[in-house]
Amino acid sequence: MISTVIVAKNEERKISRCIKAALQVSSEVIVIDTGSSDDTALVSEKSGAIVHRLEWKGYGNTKNIGMQFAVNDWILSLDADEVLDADMIKAIKYKIARLFHREIGSWTDSPVHERLKFQQKITYKLLDGLIWHFSYDSLESLNSKTLLYAKLNAEKRRIRGKKASLYSGNIEPWVKAFKIFFVLGGWMDGKAGWYLAKNGYLNKKLEHEYMLK
Repeated sequence: MISTVIVAKNEERKISRCIKAALQVSSEVIVIDTGSSDDTALVSEKSGAIVHRLEWKGYGNTKNIGMQFAVNDWILSLDADEVLDADMIKAIKYKIARLFHREIGSWTDSPVHERLKFQQKITYKLLDGLIWHFSYDSLESLNSKTLLYAKLNAEKRRIRGKKASLYSGNIEPWVKAFKIFFVLGGWMDGKAGWYLAKNGYLNKKLEHEYMLK
């Protein structure tokens, strides 16, 4: 049996479809609400999830705490703006996709871009299907996440002992924008791709400024 764990804050517009898809492969969906000011908790409960309200501890630590509420050992971890497609639902029903056993796997305590760590050697297998990731629904949400991730990445770098430099302030922002627009194909998305590249540049610029503080 599988438990899905979703960490969310102010995701009332997106979380219902995430939960409904997850319920097709899980015996329970647990939502960890980290201080929403909207109806995220209410929408989650109406969609069939179990809601726990917790103080934000960073991505990795909050996810690890959330796992403790699960009744099953196999965990599917999703963000509130991610939705399993039909092929992925089918694949999970017969195999294991983006799942881990909590007795051998847990999240790193990184404040952002957390990774799974395992106590023993594991095998990864790529399955058919997709997890749709609806990251932004407006320019306002894009700008808000740009600011948030700049702060979190700056904190992550400080924890690792890294300091602001000429590269981080003047070169890295352009590298990020170039990667988004040209390497990742943002140019094919026209205006939307340009906005993403621009915000990639701003993210690295802001990250550098926060590292200076």
